[in-house]
Amino acid sequence: MRVSIFIIALLFLGAIPQFSFAQSEATTTASTTESGGFFEAVIENISGLKDTVTEVVPQSKGVLSATAEKRLTNLAANISNRLDGLNARLRQISSRLEVRINKQAEAGYNVDQARASLATANELLATASNNLKNIDQDVYRAFRSLTPKEDWRKVRATYIEARDTIRAAHTELKNTVVLLKSSTPAAPVATSTASTTQ
Repeated sequence: MRVSIFIIALLFLGAIPQFSFAQSEATTTASTTESGGFFEAVIENISGLKDTVTEVVPQSKGVLSATAEKRLTNLAANISNRLDGLNARLRQISSRLEVRINKQAEAGYNVDQARASLATANELLATASNNLKNIDQDVYRAFRSLTPKEDWRKVRATYIEARDTIRAAHTELKNTVVLLKSSTPAAPVATSTASTTQ
């Protein structure tokens, strides 16, 4: 009798990990199919992999569920963080280029074009920062509204505008580097010395 209780207890303890694994696998499958491709479409739209992806929005009767709202808010926060991080990295590059421009100017190189290009890049980065300044509040309002699909389109447009502005700033920074590499020493100013004879 004791042996059979011991065997039953061992079988029961051996079955617990398999049951919990099956349960967690079912939960994972349910959560991934629940999204219905919406997250993938949003990521592709914002990251610029495809600008023409048709938006897929969960079919709801007006208001997103708390789970969907949380997931979408987290996704939007990730996108915002990536754009802000990219903007910050480009600003660091801009600072280094400014130091380089000043060094070349001191060495007598003509760096006016590079300086103008860098100024344009800095303006674009400032515009992108300004576009993303209130994005968290816009995301919050969009996913809490009664018409999240329409409100999301406005937020998406803000993300795309910021992305394109950052991309233009990156191009302008590359142009600055090219201009610095091709800069030439400034022409020496001719000085004349007049000698007088008596």
